[in-house]
Amino acid sequence: MSHASYSNLDIKFGAASLLVSGVPELISEYGNKIDEVIQTLGISRQAALAIRDMSAYDMPDFCKKVEGRKAAWLVIDYKTTIEIAEILAKCSEGQLDKLRSSTEKYMKSLSVGEATYKTIIVSKFISYISRMMYEVEQKPGDSNIGNIPPKLFSALQELKQGVMHLYTRLLVQRNVINVEVDKVAMDTVIAGFKAHVRGRKLLHDLIKAGAHLTFIEQYNNERYIDVEYYRQWRRFHSVGRNSEKITPSVGVDIYQMFNQLMATNIEVIDVYFELHRKFRFRIETLYTYIQSTLTEVLDDDDDDDEELFGSVMNIINHVNEK
Repeated sequence: MSHASYSNLDIKFGAASLLVSGVPELISEYGNKIDEVIQTLGISRQAALAIRDMSAYDMPDFCKKVEGRKAAWLVIDYKTTIEIAEILAKCSEGQLDKLRSSTEKYMKSLSVGEATYKTIIVSKFISYISRMMYEVEQKPGDSNIGNIPPKLFSALQELKQGVMHLYTRLLVQRNVINVEVDKVAMDTVIAGFKAHVRGRKLLHDLIKAGAHLTFIEQYNNERYIDVEYYRQWRRFHSVGRNSEKITPSVGVDIYQMFNQLMATNIEVIDVYFELHRKFRFRIETLYTYIQSTLTEVLDDDDDDDEELFGSVMNIINHVNEK
């Protein structure tokens, strides 16, 4: 058997992406029976649930991490895929009918979920090979076909569209394509990815709430954030740049709530999220206002200290004069 990995296959046909598409498909077919899903896919419960809840935005990043960790890979029996294509190309209509009847019985012997998932894998494989054949046709010599045997291209050229459905079922029946999983490595990827997603979500929540880079870098423990990335997502999230003015009366309420929240010892980020939700100002506006207010309060305290110090010195001088 030949091994084909995500690195030399399109992201739409890689071990990780097949798991991502397979989990929700199987959950739907099995009626949310997770035990049957994990048995079919060979992954843990926590991995199945994490993949189920994954957003489309997270999928490419997740696939790269799975590949980097070698937590899942494709095992493809290219020899059999070629042999089946060559046999079908030579079959008579009567022989094709017998094969159709045979594969129909086999497909019915599978659970609906397993049959659907295996068909998805094979169908995506065939679509990928077809795209590769097209690229080779358009750019001979320039296309990277990885470890795909050129003989498979030759065999598929002889197949008519009318037998492709049968070809798909025969590949399913012969179990020529499988997604293999290292459960321990997959769970490690899932655990790290969850933390990564939480961190990225917090970053985007801060950008949406109008936090500026200085605030994010200081309180989100980010040593460096790409400025262009920040600006791009600020635009995507439609965060305005217009100046926001806080009136004295609203400012009193903001500062009072700020002190109350700080007294509860919650994270500074959460303090500003609460202020943002309550007063609807951007975090950058709130932060600038509060820092300015804190500076004024400190200056007032310094003035009071100087006044008290002056009074004490006057008393001391008066005593010394006597």
